[in-house]
Amino acid sequence: MANKILRLSLIFLVVLALVVGCSGESISPDNIDDTIIHGDNYDGTYDRSGITEIKFDNGVFYQIFVYNYRDSSGDGVGDLGGMIESLDYLSYLGVNGIWLTPITHGASYHKYDVVDYYAVDPEFGTMEDFETLIKEAHRRGIKVIMDLVINHTSNDHPWFKASAADSESRYREYYHWVDQEDLRRRGNGWHNYENSQWYYLGNFWGRMPDLNFDTPEVRGEVKEIAKFWLDKGVDGFRLDAAKHLYHEAAKNHQFWNEFYNSLTELKEDVYLIGEVWDTPEVIAPYFANGLKANFNFRIGERTVTSINSGTDRLGRQLDTIYKTYSEHNPDFTDAPFLSNHDTKRVMSYFNHDFDKMKLAANVLLTLPGDPYIFAGEEIGMISNDDHMDIREPFKWYENNGPGQTTWRPNSFNSTEQWSPSVEEQQQDPDSLLNHFKNMISIRQKNDALIRGKFELVQNENNSILTFLRTSQSQKVLVVHNFSAETQILTLELEGKFSEFERTKDGADVERNGNILTIKIPGLSSIIVN
Repeated sequence: MANKILRLSLIFLVVLALVVGCSGESISPDNIDDTIIHGDNYDGTYDRSGITEIKFDNGVFYQIFVYNYRDSSGDGVGDLGGMIESLDYLSYLGVNGIWLTPITHGASYHKYDVVDYYAVDPEFGTMEDFETLIKEAHRRGIKVIMDLVINHTSNDHPWFKASAADSESRYREYYHWVDQEDLRRRGNGWHNYENSQWYYLGNFWGRMPDLNFDTPEVRGEVKEIAKFWLDKGVDGFRLDAAKHLYHEAAKNHQFWNEFYNSLTELKEDVYLIGEVWDTPEVIAPYFANGLKANFNFRIGERTVTSINSGTDRLGRQLDTIYKTYSEHNPDFTDAPFLSNHDTKRVMSYFNHDFDKMKLAANVLLTLPGDPYIFAGEEIGMISNDDHMDIREPFKWYENNGPGQTTWRPNSFNSTEQWSPSVEEQQQDPDSLLNHFKNMISIRQKNDALIRGKFELVQNENNSILTFLRTSQSQKVLVVHNFSAETQILTLELEGKFSEFERTKDGADVERNGNILTIKIPGLSSIIVN
C-alpha cells in the first residue's frame, strides 16, 4: 500500500510539473507540502546482502567526470553504459576504485545542482544501468564511490520550490531565508527571490540554494539519501563542499560524525572522503570527526613547483602536513591528487613534457593514502583554468571511434600540436599511459607503498626528495630527482636495502654496510626495497 501511494504521489508530481511548466504558474505548496520525493522502490528499509563487498585498506582511485567520459548511446554525452564499457580499460590500468561525479538528476551538465536525489539523471541512463555498473565493477575488484552533493540543491528542486512559494511551508526551514531588513546584517552569498522582499542563501551560485542543516528534517533527509544509494551497492561517497554546511567548524565536525555513525548501521566500512578545500590545519579535525579520508589540496601544487623549479619544495611540506593530521587521527587516510574537475589539468603546467608528467605520477603513486587520478591525466590531457575546458571530452581515439564523447569540441587535446589518446598510447610501451599502469602495478605489489608510514629522510641535495615508507612487512626508500640532470646521492640508512625499481635506465644503487650510493637520472625515481 505504501509503495502504491508513493507511486501515485510521484505520478502526481510529474503531472504537476508539466502543468506548471506549461502555464508558468508557481508551484502550489498545498500540493507538495506533505510529499517527499523518493525512488520508485523506496520503502525506508535497506538490505545489502546481495551486494559483493570489496575490501582493501588503501587503493588507487580514478575520478570520472561522467559527462565527458564515454558514450554508449551515440548522443555524444558520457553515460553509465559507457562507464560499464570502460571497466576493462580501468582493470588494464590497475585502479581499484572509481569516483563518479554526480549521477543524480541535475539541472545542468555537471549535475552538482540536484533536482532529484533518488533518480539517475536521464542523460546518463537508468537505475538498472547504475546497478549493473556496480555489479560489474565489483566483479573486477573495483570499488565505486559517488559524489554526494548535500550542501545545496538546484533551485528547481521541489523542496526549494515549495520553500519559496509559501513562508509557512514546512519546507521553508529547509533553506536559509531572510527579508530585506535582516539582509543588512548578513554577509555575501544572498540572492533575491523574484524581486520579492525575500533573499535566500546560495554560497556557490544563485541557482544552487544552500540547505539549512540547523533543521533536523534536513539532516534526516540527507542520511536517508545516502542510505538509499548504499542500498543500491555504492561503496561510499565523496562529500562535496564538506566544510560549508555550517559557518561554524565545530558544527560541521559534529554533523559528519552523526552522518558517519548513521551509515555504519547499514555498511560498517562505508568509505567517506571529504572535499575540505582549505589549509591542512582546517582539514585535520575532519579526520577525527567522521571523515577518515580527505583530499590533500597542497600536494599537486607543490609537486608541480618542485618539478618545474628542479628543487624539492614538497618534502618538508609533506612532513608537516602528516604530523598535523596525526595529531587528530593517527590512522588518517590522506588523498593526494594532481588535478581534478575544478582545477587546471596538471600536464598544462609542464608544456607537454612527458618526462615531467611521468615524474609527477611517480610522486603521486608513492605517497601514503588513496591517490586519485583524474581521467585524462594518464594520457596527458591539457586545459586552461575554465571549467568547461578542464572537462573536454576524454580522448579514447586519435580521431574518432565508438564510445567517444563529443558534447563539445576538443579545443586543447585535438590539435596538430597536441592530440593524446588511449588508442595511440596503449600501443607504445614507453607512453605516459603505460607509465601510469606500471607505477600503479609497482604500488600494488609493495605493501609499504600501499599502507606504510611516511618518514622524511634528510639529504644534502636540494634537487632530491627522499623518504621511507614502512609497513609491518616491508620498508622501502623512495627517491625522486626533480632536476633534469643525473644526480649522485649518498645516504646512511640502517637496513639491507638492495633490490630496486627504477623509472629510467641508467639508475644504480650500491650498498657498503649502511652507506647507500644512489645514481639517479634526471626527472626520474628509484624505489629501493
